[in-house]
Amino acid sequence: MEMPEASPVASAAMAAPSLPTVLIAEDDAEVRELLATQLAAHFEIVATAADVAAAIALGAEHRPDIALIGVQMPDGGGVRMARELRARTPGTTIVALSGDESDGLVRDVIASGATSYLLRGLSRAELALALLEAQAASGSGHPLPTLLIADDDADLRELLALQLGRHFTVVATAADADEAIALGAEHRPDIATIDMQMPGGGGLSATRELSRLSPATAIVALSGDESDMIVREVIACGATRYLRKGIPRADLALALRDAMRAHAHLGTG
Repeated sequence: MEMPEASPVASAAMAAPSLPTVLIAEDDAEVRELLATQLAAHFEIVATAADVAAAIALGAEHRPDIALIGVQMPDGGGVRMARELRARTPGTTIVALSGDESDGLVRDVIASGATSYLLRGLSRAELALALLEAQAASGSGHPLPTLLIADDDADLRELLALQLGRHFTVVATAADADEAIALGAEHRPDIATIDMQMPGGGGLSATRELSRLSPATAIVALSGDESDMIVREVIACGATRYLRKGIPRADLALALRDAMRAHAHLGTG
């Protein structure tokens, strides 16, 4: 299948995306430390605050992309923080975190300026994705990345498209390697997931050709085979990352975003 090869300039011109900046406001020191640890791989933690006054001052100083605020903090708690941060740093996406989901409290915090309201106990991946989704919903984040899904199992293709459609714009799905290559060259998505056991040349062929034709696309291989040999082969063919099939939705979506960032850094290196 002959297709025009993408210019190598496209890869070199990719801008490595910076991490969104986050302010964490929580009066429980252990919770603050846990949140900072959970989010450090996916965000730049610019400050943490132990009380409302400090959170407001640090928000005005750093103007973070996202403020994660504990609703039950003293001195007005999340309602006061959301109101003050919205007034002083209108570009900041405010996300409330609480163990209380009573309708009245949720309404008050959202009315005061928070974009979303999260319950405590989310996994690391779920929390990180929720912050990114809140930023996108507020209009201050980047558009959803475009995604190509390639897998010969129709049910799995549909499931992946459904699971990942909240976090990516699925521009196409492919049932075999040839279709993956053609659709990848046509759409040049930000990221592609490639099944290693597809017909039509298999995942290795699709990875190699898509990497050549659309160098700006981050390629993530999906397979049930985690042997060292297949991992080395697919990475050598141009994949950014290798993931096993069946990992939880949030972990998969976050891993794809991480792969995009890693690929962009490689392109600017």
